[in-house]
Amino acid sequence: MDNNAEFRLARTVFLLLATLLGGWLVWDAAAYRLVTYSLFADYWEHTAALTEWMRDLWAPGNPHLADGSSSARYIPHFLVLAVLGREFGLDAIQLMALSAVVNYLLVALGTYLFCTAYFRHPWAPAIGLLVFFTGWGVPWIWSNVYELRSFFMVASYPSTFVFGLSLLAFALTLAFIRGRVGLFTGFLGLLLLAALMFVSHALTGVFAIVGCCLLALLVRDCPLSLRLLILMATAAGAALTQAWPWFPVWDVVLVQEDVLDDRVWQRFEGVDAMLERARSGAWKHLFFDPQQVLIALGPALLGVPLCLWLLLRRSHGFIVVGALLMLLPLVANVFYQIALAHRFLLYAVFFFHLAIIWVVLLLFDEWRAAQRQRAPVPAMLRLGLYGTVTVFVLAIVGHVALLLGDYRGVHLRYDLQVVDKRAALPPGMSTVDLYRELTAELPESAVVIGNARLTWPLPTFRGKAVSLPPNHENSLVPDQYERVAAEQAFLAPETPAAERLSIARRYGATHVLINERTTVPELTNWLIDNTTTLAKVERYWLLTINPPEPPARRR
Repeated sequence: MDNNAEFRLARTVFLLLATLLGGWLVWDAAAYRLVTYSLFADYWEHTAALTEWMRDLWAPGNPHLADGSSSARYIPHFLVLAVLGREFGLDAIQLMALSAVVNYLLVALGTYLFCTAYFRHPWAPAIGLLVFFTGWGVPWIWSNVYELRSFFMVASYPSTFVFGLSLLAFALTLAFIRGRVGLFTGFLGLLLLAALMFVSHALTGVFAIVGCCLLALLVRDCPLSLRLLILMATAAGAALTQAWPWFPVWDVVLVQEDVLDDRVWQRFEGVDAMLERARSGAWKHLFFDPQQVLIALGPALLGVPLCLWLLLRRSHGFIVVGALLMLLPLVANVFYQIALAHRFLLYAVFFFHLAIIWVVLLLFDEWRAAQRQRAPVPAMLRLGLYGTVTVFVLAIVGHVALLLGDYRGVHLRYDLQVVDKRAALPPGMSTVDLYRELTAELPESAVVIGNARLTWPLPTFRGKAVSLPPNHENSLVPDQYERVAAEQAFLAPETPAAERLSIARRYGATHVLINERTTVPELTNWLIDNTTTLAKVERYWLLTINPPEPPARRR
């Protein structure tokens, strides 16, 4: 087969794979919306931001709380969506469907351009697409996990948007290095991409900027002046984000709090404090559990020995150094708390996947060379080829099965336990169905108190909440921890009735949202005396807090 014919065949295979996957995703985004069957997904953080931004493009409030603070979800990508929503009368759910489709197109296009430019092999994009989406075990459902099932849940998220832009930025960097774009176009393009990526999802933006810089430093035959231009463009882009008017980007990135969680940076308090952190195990996260990592990453871990092999060969420094740099925060986090350090494991997986793509292409070329020479295929090469094809077939079947299981409500977790992720929802209802029915009569100005996981989806539809869930902190909310404590006290059985009412009044709560199956009797009694039913859907009750009685008139 001549080179042109092979290139056309490889491109056709990639387009076929991308179209099949894209068609499924478009159907899900437009019709089924699998993610909306998860009551506690991060999805509701983004839909709430879109809902609030469509109310006021120039000065939106906090998407969830009626406290006047801002949100790090007011990003350029969502601004465009909010404008479209206002212009065409679309709601936040429809806009997130549009976001999922756009983000997938960015990832597919980025995969094609980057894999073609980096590997310089006609089959690299098709192999890359398969490895990216199926080169996992039974993974976590998490932002930046671009495995097939997880991708359907996070396709609309800012992290996915920035991952797609990252691949485009890597391709642009290579084109810049190889003289395929002019100096002005390359510099300006990287500057704008770096700024857009960093403001949209700073963590993935760090991955993208580091990747561009590594390409500039490690690709051979690149003039020093061009390397410096690339470093300057990405650094200037990240610095430029401080001018973003809707929230202080760098304040969010470098936040430090007295109450430490995995979203903040530790204050440096000396070597003894670092050693104490290591001994205490405060750095542990499920991403550090060897058993879970083995199950979740699965075939991706083949990239570890492949990176070592590449290191010994002194080949593909971008892959080797990239993997090491993404793993470095995991090690440093043992001694010094780095915000969201565990997530860098997922960025390391990207480089593991590149190593796997490289070895698959190597096996393919070795087999093709033997075919051209009409020589017998060596036994080890034949074993490698058969093993690769078998792994790909099993991976595709396995990950499609995982996704189909989620459509049936049968979810296989990373710990290999089968759970019903829809158990929190009434039978046959999505979160959208439930909350639209619950909030049909709720005033727009309502403030709702209740378990923060239950009030999490509510602002997408109507009203605001009193507190954020403990795993969704917002450093721009000055009293976020006090709000969590107040909400927990409101729900606690030992809280006196007068204190419950005081908490509701303190935060301007006008309504209460409960799940009757998990509500303690003491709170139920208080609700009977102090509220009126506004809506009930199966076991969920939305109640109006009765206004205070007017003082008695003096005779």
